[in-house]
Amino acid sequence: MLERANKTLICSVAYLDIVGYSSRPVPEQMRLKQRLNDSIAAAIKDIPLPDRVMLGPVKLVKDINGQPNLIGDGVNTGECVMSFAEPGQIMVSRLIPA
Repeated sequence: MLERANKTLICSVAYLDIVGYSSRPVPEQMRLKQRLNDSIAAAIKDIPLPDRVMLGPVKLVKDINGQPNLIGDGVNTGECVMSFAEPGQIMVSRLIPA
């Protein structure tokens, strides 16, 4: 990923949310998270590993569990767009060049 620094990339970004996730019992949270991870893995299986993380501007960090996580304006913007979607709805946004 470092070799791509300072380059413009064209990509698609997906933000997903499990409705009511935090209010569910932990075993159900784990089951739902695994199901979501399995679905995402199947959907992106043909995308080379180095090309799977292309959000920007973001920073790749380790979370408190030592797992890779993304932070930054690109994530915040995606979360804002995602907040407009109702449960079961797909919300799509398009960048309009200035």
